[in-house]
Amino acid sequence: MPMNVSQNGDITLDEAGQQQAASFFESLEAVNLDEVTTTTIRVGLRDFRIVQDIDDEGNYIIENGQKKMRREFYNRTALIQNYVPMLVLNQMMAARKRVLRLRQEYINDPQGENVDPMLNWMLEQVLVVWQVSEPDMTLEHLGTILPFEKMSRLFTLFFGHLFQTMRI
Repeated sequence: MPMNVSQNGDITLDEAGQQQAASFFESLEAVNLDEVTTTTIRVGLRDFRIVQDIDDEGNYIIENGQKKMRREFYNRTALIQNYVPMLVLNQMMAARKRVLRLRQEYINDPQGENVDPMLNWMLEQVLVVWQVSEPDMTLEHLGTILPFEKMSRLFTLFFGHLFQTMRI
């Protein structure tokens, strides 16, 4: 969007820029803010906790002088608020261009990294919203217990309508 900034700081836009700016502000529809609420999303997960391993007699297993640990799996339902704080949205948008550039490099270099940077970025964005409800959740743990399909759907649920509103 071509623009000129005068010596006193006034910004002038060409006709296309003025139309784009007007279109943006029209997209911010008036909403009765009393009606805007967040919803709770129920996410079924196969989670785990680290426990000390025991043998068939109920004795703790020790290997090389260390307690042997294992993962104990269980099913749970996470109750996640569908709320994207403005700070989260701003940080996500700031990182978006960098991630799109890295993804293009990943696509163009068949010998490069074996992990799509876009997938990591999406998981990071889901984590930040997840932490509104579960502050102790870590990226490593969420990435272990959340299948791709659920991560993708949560990303779309959290951010899809914002992308549409901003026409990205």
